[in-house]
Amino acid sequence: MRVLFVAALVAVCAASCTSPYEPTPLPKDLVVVAPAPPTPTPAPVQPLSVSLSVGRGDLEVGDGVSFVASAGTTITQADWAFGNGATTRTTTGEAGYAYPAPGTFVVQVSVTVSDGRTGSASQTVTVRRRTPTPTPEPTPTPPPNTSGFGTSIACAPEAAGSSTPCHATVTYNGVVQPSATITSVAWDFGDGHLSAAFPVSSNLYAGAGGYTVFATVTATLPPGGVGPNSDTVSLAITIP
Repeated sequence: MRVLFVAALVAVCAASCTSPYEPTPLPKDLVVVAPAPPTPTPAPVQPLSVSLSVGRGDLEVGDGVSFVASAGTTITQADWAFGNGATTRTTTGEAGYAYPAPGTFVVQVSVTVSDGRTGSASQTVTVRRRTPTPTPEPTPTPPPNTSGFGTSIACAPEAAGSSTPCHATVTYNGVVQPSATITSVAWDFGDGHLSAAFPVSSNLYAGAGGYTVFATVTATLPPGGVGPNSDTVSLAITIP
């Protein structure tokens, strides 16, 4: 009985089983796909470190101050906010500004560098009111040097019936400075008559009244002399 079972099993295997030593042929159009290479993990982007420096301290209103941003590489754009509403954009890491009012301000800068990374930094600045510049005391103008000036006027009535009621004679007998040499005296008799006679000049007044006689004196100063070399004196006279 057992022999008959084994013989039957061998017969079935001979009809339907493939010998383990004969591989099944592959199809002729079979395409072998190689596995895709693994996607490389991108290197992590290094964060951009930005620093901001202020060109000067002890700021007063109106002082120009420079700001410099540094990022360790080329900055291609910088957007600035100066903390008081004023902004600007530069193509470098430098900017300048002058604050029109006092206060404490936070300056902020956002930069873009040549490889596309961005970063920002900030600094606080304090601006004082401008110290008022003291108004210099005006240099007092020295009074005219009138030492030695003198004018004498003699007025005597003319003869009865004369058309000129008074003949006035004026004399300059002063000096501009000691050792100065008088070079000219310009007289103005107050009635339109001018004279350059020196040291004595005279005028015939055609009518009675009050007049002011002016004498403008010019001198040559001695070597080393300082001060004015001319002056004007005046004297009021009355023609009876």
